Amino acid sequence: MYYKLLTEFEHCENHVMCYSDENFNFDVYDPMSGELIRSEPEFLFYFDENEGNILTDFIANNLGWVLVSKKVKKIFERSVTDIQFLCTSIIEKNSNKIIEDYFVANILTVVDALNINQSTVSEMKIDGETILSVIKFALNEENIESYDVFKVKDHELSTFISESMKDLFGKNNVSGVDLLKIKTVK
Repeated sequence: MYYKLLTEFEHCENHVMCYSDENFNFDVYDPMSGELIRSEPEFLFYFDENEGNILTDFIANNLGWVLVSKKVKKIFERSVTDIQFLCTSIIEKNSNKIIEDYFVANILTVVDALNINQSTVSEMKIDGETILSVIKFALNEENIESYDVFKVKDHELSTFISESMKDLFGKNNVSGVDLLKIKTVK
């Protein structure tokens, strides 16, 4: 079984939500597209403890990046996938307290696995070009069976994990994450 990785929003009262307003020397979507980040600056994220003060293992942020704790980094490092971990500091904006041991997990494994016929999609026409938006993913199992963490070609904004990774999250009490079961097709 496979799951789409989501930041938890249902039970997130008082969870930290981070913001970054930095200007990067790369496209802000690169850490979501499976592209290696060549320059490795330390990323700065900010939060206001009056809006949320509970640090979870996955932290929602305005960039949509996979922002993880050291615990999740260690779990991911045991996985069968390529992940670039980028150093991050999280700063509480009122006290300037710096929280370290968080990382941007840049998932580099991108797999051609979308089964368009079994997925639920929406088509949009933008400037004469047809854009597919996947509402409900179905993935070809044979293309993903050797990966624990990956992104899907042409839909890199979503991250997927294996059942074994889900089990590791449970055994390690990983917080701040929701998992949406994904249909797989043999």
